[in-house]
Amino acid sequence: MWANCNLSNSTFNTTESPWTYATFDGSVGNPPGSIVESAPASACVAAFSECIPFAAGETCDFSAQFFVAAGQPTDGSLVVHYQFFLDPTCTVTSFATSSQVSTTTAQQNTWVSLDTGSVVAPPGAQGAKAIFTACGRTSSVVVHVDNAVSSAPSVVAVPALGRVGMIIMAGALVAAAAMSLRKVRQAN
Repeated sequence: MWANCNLSNSTFNTTESPWTYATFDGSVGNPPGSIVESAPASACVAAFSECIPFAAGETCDFSAQFFVAAGQPTDGSLVVHYQFFLDPTCTVTSFATSSQVSTTTAQQNTWVSLDTGSVVAPPGAQGAKAIFTACGRTSSVVVHVDNAVSSAPSVVAVPALGRVGMIIMAGALVAAAAMSLRKVRQAN
């Protein structure tokens, strides 16, 4: 079952709102406009989305693009994941975290995409926040985040047969059954 887990501001073209612990930067982005996180040495900082409906058993996918300017430490890390809550407003203590997808800050001067893949909300979940985290290791690192998307996973449509297709399929099945019956009679 898929959730309606869309974010209300995923492109950051004019503001960081309603993301918390995030700072807007209108000069960097894909297109311009992103949020920026500055992670100090040996520490992590995280930006949190608004609470999104994401109930137990539902499936969503969270992805975002990260940009690290050249010349920064290459041993930092970037992480995306969901944090689950027991209530639909995300005010009751969180109780579970989805699997985390991460990369290092070694790829610089290019936008890098991270994607959780399909995530199923655990039993008891009623809401979630999408989270990106930047971590500095040996020294601080500045990371821009853009195009954050939380949505139901893509579903490939299975083509359906029309009336003519059904008639052809029925004819093929009748012919196959007749041939099988003929082979059985010949063998006896």
